[in-house]
Amino acid sequence: MKLDLEKILREVEPYRERKARIDLKHAGLLVIDMQNYFRRIIQPVLGNMLRVIQSCRRGNVPIVFTQHGHAKQASDGGVLGEWWGELIIDGTEDWKFIPSPPY
Repeated sequence: MKLDLEKILREVEPYRERKARIDLKHAGLLVIDMQNYFRRIIQPVLGNMLRVIQSCRRGNVPIVFTQHGHAKQASDGGVLGEWWGELIIDGTEDWKFIPSPPY
């Protein structure tokens, strides 16, 4: 079966637009693990993420950044270390936030 991608995109277009309004007085932004370790998977959306962060700063919306890391691979990894096969160790280049224009 051959899919008509153009047709599918036209059909879903009305559903891709967000119609919700954000109440800036009751909003916050949570930025999770925007670290060097995740650079490859973040790269395609990094520009959009930075625009959202900058917009929130201009609107005085609180922003919370999380930073994933472990003290020691052998003793601090647990199941996550087994699942990932490696860990982000505190203080390493992988652990640091992705350098970019000021957050």
